[in-house]
Amino acid sequence: MCQTQRRLFVVSNPSGLHMRPLQAFVERASRFQSNVQVGRKEGEMLNGKSLIHLLGLGAEQGTEIVVEVSGPDADAAIEDLWDVLQKIYDDV
Repeated sequence: MCQTQRRLFVVSNPSGLHMRPLQAFVERASRFQSNVQVGRKEGEMLNGKSLIHLLGLGAEQGTEIVVEVSGPDADAAIEDLWDVLQKIYDDV
């Protein structure tokens, strides 16, 4: 059964969503079978397993980012990716 999970994340880092956090996100997303899409709240969704695609987000501080995961392990993936985003900014 294919489930879809969706979460909204607000970028809190003054440097925005830059290379280091995006790379950590892509590495974690690639561990899952599910399709991972990331985009601005009102914009195009991009491949969450591609660093090149995610660099195109240009997400500055305060930007609302949507993470959408669909597939057989979507529940585990969305929780894990949410933790990655939270930990990245807790460590800054």
